[in-house]
Amino acid sequence: MKKLFLKDLFSYIFIVHKKAAILTLPVFCLLAYPAARLYLHLFGYVYVPESVGFVAYFLAVLLVIQLVLSSVYTVQFIVSNEDLSEFDKSLLSGKFRGPAVRTLIYHSLSEINDKHDYQSALNDLKALEDTELSEIEQGVVGFYSAVCYTGLGYSVHAANSAVRAVKAGVAEPESLMLAARGYAGAGNYEQSRECYDVLCDIAAESFSFPTAFCEAGDVCLKSGKGEDAYRFFHRSLEYGLSVAAAQGGLALACILKGNIDEAVGWYRLALLSRIPDPDDYRIVCEQVCRASGLAPDVLDKALRESVER
Repeated sequence: MKKLFLKDLFSYIFIVHKKAAILTLPVFCLLAYPAARLYLHLFGYVYVPESVGFVAYFLAVLLVIQLVLSSVYTVQFIVSNEDLSEFDKSLLSGKFRGPAVRTLIYHSLSEINDKHDYQSALNDLKALEDTELSEIEQGVVGFYSAVCYTGLGYSVHAANSAVRAVKAGVAEPESLMLAARGYAGAGNYEQSRECYDVLCDIAAESFSFPTAFCEAGDVCLKSGKGEDAYRFFHRSLEYGLSVAAAQGGLALACILKGNIDEAVGWYRLALLSRIPDPDDYRIVCEQVCRASGLAPDVLDKALRESVER
């Protein structure tokens, strides 16, 4: 609890300082006169500094405040760095060197990872966009912005931010996944398919992202491309990934292709393999059958007839 309190305290100090930075000099100028009056009231005219000395004192105060804030940023960096995952550390390594910028990026990660407060994290990331960032730092901001937009349900913004990260070469596979899902959520299946094409090749080489093939197949189903969907689901089976979901997807792809006999076979296997949420899967099957001009229960009827034989 103490660590969380300090992290929030340091972060809020930074945010206030950042937003009020432009007003710092005018505020000090306004405070200079009452401060001088207070000084004269306490010490009279015995220790009245010369004009040059007064300016030096004024600048010294500004320097002390800046040193205090820099110390706060350093402590914030040390405390926050301990809580980061290895993935986050690798993304941030060697980037965001300025103490103020670094504090803000760490605060946004705290909001994402610890509190799942995506709106607050997004506000911090947008503030970072106003600073001078390198291309790769902009890519990192784009990646975490995509995470926030995904959490908030803004599919188009999530996809656009993720593409910015891909172009900068930041967490390319993860960014491709976010972009593909974002485009799919927005109904832009062609662009989603383009992202999945690249991601599935990466998944095949690195043995990662086990759901990528089935997700790509689902996108093809939604765009009415049964042959392409069949290939993606079949690749998932070849790698032994998401077997039940792939079998269920193959049944749907066969319906779109007009191959009902093969669809019934995959439908049976999917149910025997305990496809996740079988009731919802049956509803999807009925919808695809209707869209293909078939009776909604054609698979169940054909399955019963095959058993009776």
